[in-house]
Amino acid sequence: MKVYISQDLPVSYNQLPTKHKNLVKINYVLITLLKDLDNFIIRALIVMIIMQCSYSDVSKYYYVDKVVAWFLKQPITKTTLI
Repeated sequence: MKVYISQDLPVSYNQLPTKHKNLVKINYVLITLLKDLDNFIIRALIVMIIMQCSYSDVSKYYYVDKVVAWFLKQPITKTTLI
C-alpha cells in the first residue's frame, strides 16, 4: 500500500512504530475523504482506539508524543477536553 506521507511529519515514517504509522494513514483518509468531518473530537477518538487509552489520556499523549500532537493538529487546553 502506497502511503501519502505528510511533509510536516515530525519523525521519519520508516522509524515509526506500527501504531504511529496507523495514525499517519488515518490522517490521509481524514484529509482526503472526510474533509467535512475532520475535527478534534474525531481525531481524539481515533487516538483513543489506536493507543488504547481513555479520553483524558489523550492530553497526556499530546504532550509526550510528537506524532500524536501532529495528528491532533491543535493545542489541547482545558476547554478542548470538555
